[in-house]
Amino acid sequence: MNRVFIYIISVFLVIDIIYAGEVILSDEPIQECNETRSISKVYYISDDTKSYKRGNLLNFWNKHDAYIGSTFEIKIYATDPKLLDGCTDALDWVRYSEVAPGDDIEVVAFGADCIYHKPTDRERRTLQFHYITEYADINSSGREDATKYYAIYDESKGEMREYTKKYTNYYVSRPIKRHISECLNIELRYCGDGIVDPMYGEECDPNAESLDLDIDVCDASTCLKIPNYTFDLNFTEKDH
Repeated sequence: MNRVFIYIISVFLVIDIIYAGEVILSDEPIQECNETRSISKVYYISDDTKSYKRGNLLNFWNKHDAYIGSTFEIKIYATDPKLLDGCTDALDWVRYSEVAPGDDIEVVAFGADCIYHKPTDRERRTLQFHYITEYADINSSGREDATKYYAIYDESKGEMREYTKKYTNYYVSRPIKRHISECLNIELRYCGDGIVDPMYGEECDPNAESLDLDIDVCDASTCLKIPNYTFDLNFTEKDH
């Protein structure tokens, strides 16, 4: 089961701005992700929009009840730093869950809107996110009663759902632990990248190696075929 989901962030009632996080935009080469459950996404940027806005979730899960710390670390490896905007500062990220209710129930710890810009270089159009969250186990040896909130993203409906859980004799144990979530790999696609993407309406790509100019010509702005295209072969000596 994928552990990181991408969605358009909806309006959510509980918003807790976090100031203890750290977001690092690295110009180092993209790293190999050692997490076995890392996932990859493809985002298509049309020529009309030039950019693509998506919500980015930092999810958390644990076998037992856990308090989600206010400190997180996100390291972003970008082949081109200009590809990304809107989620590169810690203040861009919103806290959606104080706790995780255990049983490996996946909650949304933090989320931010990311804006992906159309690449200018076909060789520099990939990004990778590494997530680290701090957390602590919850036990019942304390004296405090508390009600904590958490959020779960319903991928099938594209909705964020809010829940609460009441704790009796609430106590957060020490030491604080570090949870390494999945890596998220993103490839930006667009008309002109040399890849024909039929699922996004492309019939051809002007930079695709397999294009047969004797049959069709590819419109460079729409990646649609221009059928029955006629070349003007009335060259003058100067043209030649």
